[in-house]
Amino acid sequence: MDDRDEKRHLSKTIFTISNQTNSWRTENENQKRSPLKELSIAEIYNGDKATYEVPIYQRNYAWEKDEISALIQDVYDSFTSRKPTYFIGTLVSFHKGDQVYEVIDGQQRLTTINLVLGALGILIQNKLTYRARKKIERHH
Repeated sequence: MDDRDEKRHLSKTIFTISNQTNSWRTENENQKRSPLKELSIAEIYNGDKATYEVPIYQRNYAWEKDEISALIQDVYDSFTSRKPTYFIGTLVSFHKGDQVYEVIDGQQRLTTINLVLGALGILIQNKLTYRARKKIERHH
């Protein structure tokens, strides 16, 4: 697989909260394994100036109070129990090139964490964008 093919593969990212440097694990998808990278929240949102695009075919944001509260409580419990690493979930993305990743799965969690970080006033370097259909103007 050459460098261009490497950029076009689907990647699966494990969301973790970590108090230490995370390891990177990458495997070749063509060998019946998917590329897997373990990243911290800080690396996902402030890593290498990436843009995560939620494509138009993804469902709208639908998490409600129960899902959001459960995520925040899980993170809090992990922090207070001083676990060195806590698995939050997965993010499946397609690397479109130029540090742009199309989100295939995990957009609800990605969006929620983005909103929580913003509410806490934590600056985010990477972008999270949402593709939308163009509005059609109707003339009467």
